[in-house]
Amino acid sequence: MTCFRSQLSLLSLLFIGFIMGCGKGEYDRRLEESAVRLRNGEPAKSAADEAAPGEEEYVDPIAEEDEQTSRAPSRPPAGGGGGGGLVSAVRGAVSRSSAQQGMKNLGLAIVNYETATSSFPPRGMPLPDGSPGLSWRVAILPYLDQKPLYDQFHLDEPWDSAHNRPLVDRMPSDYVSEGLNLPDGKTVILAVGGADSALDALQKNTLRDLRDGVSHTAFVIEANEDQAVFWTQPADYEWSDDNPAVGLGRARKGVFLTILGDGTVVSIDANTDSEQLSRLFRKGDGQVVADDIFIR
Repeated sequence: MTCFRSQLSLLSLLFIGFIMGCGKGEYDRRLEESAVRLRNGEPAKSAADEAAPGEEEYVDPIAEEDEQTSRAPSRPPAGGGGGGGLVSAVRGAVSRSSAQQGMKNLGLAIVNYETATSSFPPRGMPLPDGSPGLSWRVAILPYLDQKPLYDQFHLDEPWDSAHNRPLVDRMPSDYVSEGLNLPDGKTVILAVGGADSALDALQKNTLRDLRDGVSHTAFVIEANEDQAVFWTQPADYEWSDDNPAVGLGRARKGVFLTILGDGTVVSIDANTDSEQLSRLFRKGDGQVVADDIFIR
């Protein structure tokens, strides 16, 4: 039995390593290049601009933490099998990696949206009467290789119109948070709300509006399950200075995934000082957030 458990542990670690080894390659090289270009004010390259080189070795920082945890010696509960904790570790590592990869896709889409339009999408695409119609999550669909789905929406109608409402069932996988039990068509991938947010309620901000810098401003976060909204709905994460992390941190064991303005994805401890989080969530208050809050 001891031999079997050792083999199971080894296989589990190898499986986690394999999953995490697939986390970065040509895609992440493109994202990093786009991030640098965006910070330098240069246009980002699309996937069609160059051929893909070979994959490069990468260790995902979030997955590495899970892998180290799975390596820690543990004893199985008395009278039971020893594989339960290992299976849980594998599932946790895979769900975190999957969620992070989806966020990376969204980060690259936002960067490419800015490259194409010289602006960032508003949280709500304005209707002719000035009210918010469809979400930014719809606006970036063409940059997620989802142009056919984008073309099915009536952009001059509310998200829940007779035509647009059925399209809620067509939610792209990048808006799915692995490991969370959410109703169909709902997501916790939310833009940071507020009056000084990077993605404005209705207006299109530009790079000039991000006075705190793209690499120090949060655009999108992964929130708790109770914050879920329909993905086409112009609703996002509303926060307060008193407790900016009130709806964050439960999905990923005390941290929350964040897309910065340069398209990169970081993890942030939900217990981070409220003042630092408030700085992170504002685009131009002149108070730059400390780099050490980012878990890369």
